[in-house]
Amino acid sequence: MHSNNFCSFRQVWRRSWPLVCLIALLLCPLSLLSAKPQTSLSQPAWERVERLLNKQVEAYQGWKVGYSLLHLPSHKEIARQGEELFPLASVYKLPLLLAVCQKFQEEGRPLTVLQEKVALKPSDLCPGSGQFQDKPLGTKVSLDNALRAIITDSDNTASDLLVRYLGSNNLRSALPSWGLPTSQVFLSSRQSWLLSLGAHPQLGGGDPLQAAQIWRTLNYEQRQKLASEVEREQASLSLAQFKARDQKAKEKYPFSHFVAASQVDNLGTPSEFSRILGLLHSGRILKGPWRTYALTRLAQTDRTQRLARFIPASNPFYHKTGSNQGVVNDCALFPSRSGQPLALAVFIYGISPQEREEASLALSQMAYTAWYEL
Repeated sequence: MHSNNFCSFRQVWRRSWPLVCLIALLLCPLSLLSAKPQTSLSQPAWERVERLLNKQVEAYQGWKVGYSLLHLPSHKEIARQGEELFPLASVYKLPLLLAVCQKFQEEGRPLTVLQEKVALKPSDLCPGSGQFQDKPLGTKVSLDNALRAIITDSDNTASDLLVRYLGSNNLRSALPSWGLPTSQVFLSSRQSWLLSLGAHPQLGGGDPLQAAQIWRTLNYEQRQKLASEVEREQASLSLAQFKARDQKAKEKYPFSHFVAASQVDNLGTPSEFSRILGLLHSGRILKGPWRTYALTRLAQTDRTQRLARFIPASNPFYHKTGSNQGVVNDCALFPSRSGQPLALAVFIYGISPQEREEASLALSQMAYTAWYEL
């Protein structure tokens, strides 16, 4: 009798141990996750940073570069093409993370809800980054593991599972509810990929370039309608069929495939994405353990690339990257070397495959300028 009870307890403890560790981390004071903030801002230093950043951007000939640097205590902003829409690539997974956490916060749910498991469906499967696509259909994965995967691995299948769980309407309404009406975040990874392949009859029936050209003529409501229709019509498409369709498009339309991948995408402005991070920092989107959970996840993004590359490892840094054909993005929340709380979003579009590393380095240099000078 006692032996059976002990075995049962041991099994429960083994299953719960990862969550216990996570809760222990989240109960740490938030001050352990961020440097002591400074609120006074030197105007000459701020103006110098603006000159340096704009000089850097002007050197990147042939690229479309938008950025927004936000000083959080004063709400001062330096921006260039800050209100322009850019393809987001996987940066859209930042508001997805926050929207899922906000849903549970508003429902009054504790962090333990993230141990709830959701079964993978065919409509979740998407090629590209991440390993969730390799799991057998029907595999049950915890919400915590899915949220970790969309940030640390930028997992497309995990993100689509979460979009399904959250509801595409809730994802679409998240940014407007935060007072950010311009950005257009509504496509799952699978939807945008299929639409870029012309998977909907209205998009030309197979030529990605034609699909991208037609997509540009549609208004926001029409794009949402097509996304819903392609999700419904292609729900049973297997991953093997998906990959075969993509490979066929690459072989038949190599240039078109390259162009369409970055044009049929969620869109966002640098200014609104720096403001998202500002709202997270201030506790206006998430509070208490949910805020700390989101920051903990964002702190686990690779520190060796993009905006984080040249920032000392001892400096707190929370960010989400995004890449696609012709696109290199990152947005980050971090204190400067003097402790000034900053949010920085940099979106670059129109690069060739050979320029990707150069563009990534450009982001790194811009972040270091802000960190060092302020």
